[in-house]
Amino acid sequence: MLNSFFKNRKHLAVLIALILLISCSSSDGGSNNDAGTMPSNLTVTTEITGKSTENPNGDGSGNVKFNINATNATSYKISFGDGNVQNFTNGIINYTYKTAGTYSYLVTITALNGSNAISTSVTITLSVSTAPIWSDEFNVNGAPNSSKWGFDIGTGNNGWGNNESQYYTNRRDNVIVENGVLKIITKKKIFKAVIIHLLDC
Repeated sequence: MLNSFFKNRKHLAVLIALILLISCSSSDGGSNNDAGTMPSNLTVTTEITGKSTENPNGDGSGNVKFNINATNATSYKISFGDGNVQNFTNGIINYTYKTAGTYSYLVTITALNGSNAISTSVTITLSVSTAPIWSDEFNVNGAPNSSKWGFDIGTGNNGWGNNESQYYTNRRDNVIVENGVLKIITKKKIFKAVIIHLLDC
């Protein structure tokens, strides 16, 4: 019976050793696969749409093209500097900034391969214009465009026009479009009273 106990104990020790060996091998192999290869040679170039000598901060669209390249990178993470962070598998990224005005953004680019990563940062300065809700360029001389403009006509009586002592007209000599400008012209009018009376015959 004692021999049987030692025999089983020996088998148990071998079994535990095998389990530990398999467990360690599996763990090491997994971590090697997850680690990946370290990315290197990370380069970033930026193209601000409409950037020129006259418009050093772009054309106001807020569009920027990022060209990113790194050896051994499988993906990229970009923090655009405006609170937005995105992941990409491609190194050509078009992004539009939305905040109106001229601002500088610190953009951080990370090249990834498994758990290995390298990063770099670039600063870009660009302008974003506010889009007009409505506009009229007044590019046709004459009367204002009737599809965009109308007239308020009245005399100021009965509370209309804040009870002002004036007349509102649609006469051409009070409103005209000339050379890209809408001209609203006020004129002082002198009214002469004409008294007619009937003569006795």
